[in-house]
Amino acid sequence: MKKRTEARMRKPKISLQYSQKIALIIFLFTLIPLLALGSFYLVKTWNTKVAEIIDSNKTQLGIGVNAIHDLFKENTNKIVYVMSNTRLNGVLSTRHEEEIETVWTNYNVMNDVFSALEMGSSQKSVLVYSFNKLVYEGEYIRSGERLDGNLKTEILDAKENSVIWKYRKDSDGSRAKSEDLILYKKIMSIDNPLAIVEVRIPIANITAPLQFALPQEGFILYVTDDGADPANRIVVNSNQLKSEKISAVSEQYFKNNQSNGYYTIDLEFKENGHRVLLFLPKREVLANMKSFVIQAFIIILFLLIIIILVVKMVSKMITKRLSRLLKEMDVEGLINGEQLLPVDISGNDEFAKIASRFNKLILRITEYYRTLTEYEVEKKTLEMDLLQACINPHFLYNTLSALKWAYPDKKLGLVIDSMVKYYRIVLSKGDKIFTISREIDGLHEYMTIQKFAYKAEFTFTFEIDETVRDFLIVKNLLQPIVENALLHGINGMKSKGFIAIKGRLVDENIVFEISDNGLGMEEDKSRNILIGNLTNSYSGYGMKNVQKRIETYYGKGFGLSIASEINQGTTITVTIPAEKIL
Repeated sequence: MKKRTEARMRKPKISLQYSQKIALIIFLFTLIPLLALGSFYLVKTWNTKVAEIIDSNKTQLGIGVNAIHDLFKENTNKIVYVMSNTRLNGVLSTRHEEEIETVWTNYNVMNDVFSALEMGSSQKSVLVYSFNKLVYEGEYIRSGERLDGNLKTEILDAKENSVIWKYRKDSDGSRAKSEDLILYKKIMSIDNPLAIVEVRIPIANITAPLQFALPQEGFILYVTDDGADPANRIVVNSNQLKSEKISAVSEQYFKNNQSNGYYTIDLEFKENGHRVLLFLPKREVLANMKSFVIQAFIIILFLLIIIILVVKMVSKMITKRLSRLLKEMDVEGLINGEQLLPVDISGNDEFAKIASRFNKLILRITEYYRTLTEYEVEKKTLEMDLLQACINPHFLYNTLSALKWAYPDKKLGLVIDSMVKYYRIVLSKGDKIFTISREIDGLHEYMTIQKFAYKAEFTFTFEIDETVRDFLIVKNLLQPIVENALLHGINGMKSKGFIAIKGRLVDENIVFEISDNGLGMEEDKSRNILIGNLTNSYSGYGMKNVQKRIETYYGKGFGLSIASEINQGTTITVTIPAEKIL
């Protein structure tokens, strides 16, 4: 029996309280449907946000597509204008019996018209291929025999009002190499083809409206005819993405009608069936959703807090009788020497029986708790005495003020005021950083104290730009450097010493210069000071200590530099980043 009892005592028991069990059950039954509804809402909202981002990029792409559409319309209008020009029809319909003067006049007028159509173009954009052997080739007219046979057949077999669109990287030998989108349309005379009009649009003119900023790894393709053929894909905005990456992504899209890691926006031109595709990386879209994720997390956290509060309230209502018993059984009053009243729980349930047994028990331990309470009172009295013996900053301020009033010396009063101001700034309620304005105020009070303490004949100036005063600095960072300039720079000089403290904003950094006209030092000594080899000989803090504080708080790239010349003085430069309170 004894062994069984000991085994039972050794066995750890992990169990929840009655109120906790009820709260956990309510919490789970509330949380599960909320998670389901929340997940549905988050997914729906997420999809909406993604759609908004895609629509925004689609709108921007649409603006470029509209500009290209206007370009296409402008060039198809050129074809219409050329076909309706009577002078051109006169040239193309030249017969043997026509007078040479009339033909020549038609040629000149036609050349003027074509020149006007090509105004602003760096190459010949309009040509006419004539099938009339009596027509002479000129600047804008070519023989129909020059056209590729298959192309000529395709154009002539097309419907009368159809425009044939072709993408060419290189033109024929009579032109410079180029990359163009070429429009062809035939001119009919009754039932016979009279000529073919060719209008060239440089690909550069098409790509120009699509040269807008894209997300990283995004790109735009212009696709002619069948996109499955890589030859029909034109990269119009690579966004500095490697061609191998673009080829792999586009190949996957045209093969599977989707591309892993990319959203695709596909817009089509009605004029020719060509398409413009914007490949938008999903990773960049997700990056733009960062704020939404944070908001969703905050909402979920807020709902969880609400659920916990509601569950706690409901659980409290359900376990009200148990809570009352626990409250009545509170024996904290005994520790303070108070008389504990009997637990008053009516009824015949388990809680009433517990209350009855507790009342019997409480009578036996009352005297014990009274003794214990007296001990605790004595202990707290001792602790209070120790606290009262501690000296706080207010005691220091009051003592300095008492000295000022007790000895009404003007100089002493000024120094005591400086000490009070200095210690208020240095202590600053335990703050580790404060504004540069407060740092400079502290330095000013420190220098005033030093002039009085050492009766030193020196002057000091502060040249601090107003633009840097509201920026932050590690507390008491400049004081050790100023102390060095005073004690090891100008101390012991026969003539008047001088210390200048300057501060200014340089790009995104703040630069301080503490200069003195003291004894100066050799270059080796200044270098050893920075690396810490002469810490004790140069200052109590040590330059290495100051450098370490700067690197610890601001990181590498900031710190001290020393420029010094023997008998000329020393300038210590301190560089820190410009930081403000957000």
